[in-house]
Amino acid sequence: RTAKRQLYKLTSDGAALALRRAAMANPGILGTTITMPLLASDDVAIPRQALRAIRDGYRGFIAGLESKAPLVTDKMPVNFLWAGIIKAAFPEAIMIHTMREPAAVCLSNFKHNFSDPGLGFSFDLQDVARFHRLHDALMSFWQEAMPGAIYRLDYDALTENQETETRALIDHCGLDFEPACLDFHETARVVRTASARQVRQKMYRGSSKAWQAYAAHLAPMLDILDGPLPEI
Repeated sequence: RTAKRQLYKLTSDGAALALRRAAMANPGILGTTITMPLLASDDVAIPRQALRAIRDGYRGFIAGLESKAPLVTDKMPVNFLWAGIIKAAFPEAIMIHTMREPAAVCLSNFKHNFSDPGLGFSFDLQDVARFHRLHDALMSFWQEAMPGAIYRLDYDALTENQETETRALIDHCGLDFEPACLDFHETARVVRTASARQVRQKMYRGSSKAWQAYAAHLAPMLDILDGPLPEI
């Protein structure tokens, strides 16, 4: 059942690096970035050509990793910005939106020293909150524009009912469940992401409330998170 499908993960936490590289790999079509006017052109052939270039460039980037694994998980923090393009360029992709308490997400982003300049919003409490609210608004738009296209995974439900939620996710992806899905912390592979230490531990509960210990210092962030959704 696994076949040779590609699995992409969409997370709720800050640069679709591979998509940018895909665009840059096709300067004749897209210049140095994904050019929105091309994708919005009234000439159907132009956006089709642009999407094909994105798809070919991305697949070329993945091939360059020289991995024989049949599945690819892309968890770049701001993949949600490109959900519509991902759906159009990779109709077989499975998009997963992991939802967590906003204050926990924002504080987690703020605490990490991200090196990608595209994640500069994370260095300021108000900026990270504004970005999260923009994320909320955009995800609401994607859910309405592409009903059923994005699997919604509740982070806290996963930590409380790991096996049930994991089985549901694996089933949605059309994959076979394996015990290793629950024992991710035992993996021997190299991990270079911000969660490198966490993935070596069993799944733990209650982290979504850890921000409350700092609530007295988070008022500017919390005020924005409690405000209305921005218009997009």
